Amino acid sequence: IRRNNVHDHESGTPNFIGALAMAESMNMLYNSIGIDNVKTYEHEIGSQLFHGLQSIPEITMFVPDGDRTVFPFTVKGIPSSLVAVIRAL
Repeated sequence: IRRNNVHDHESGTPNFIGALAMAESMNMLYNSIGIDNVKTYEHEIGSQLFHGLQSIPEITMFVPDGDRTVFPFTVKGIPSSLVAVIRAL
C-alpha cells in the first residue's frame, strides 16, 4: 500500500563523497595524466582490437575503420545473444 505524501519520493542523502571523488578524478585526469594521453591510449587499444577482430574470418565488423571506441560485430553461426553472454563473462 502506498501513502500519498511528499516523503514517497525522498531521494535520500546526497552522495557528497562520491561527488568529491568524481571531481578529484576529473582533476587528476586533466592535470596529471592528460586527456591527450588518454585519447592516444584509447586509439591504440581500439586499433588493436579492430585489427584483431578483423583478422578472424568468422567475424563480420560493422564499422569501416578502427578509429572509434565501439565495435559492433557478429560471429558467423553464433546467435548475437550468446556472443553477448559469453562476452560479458
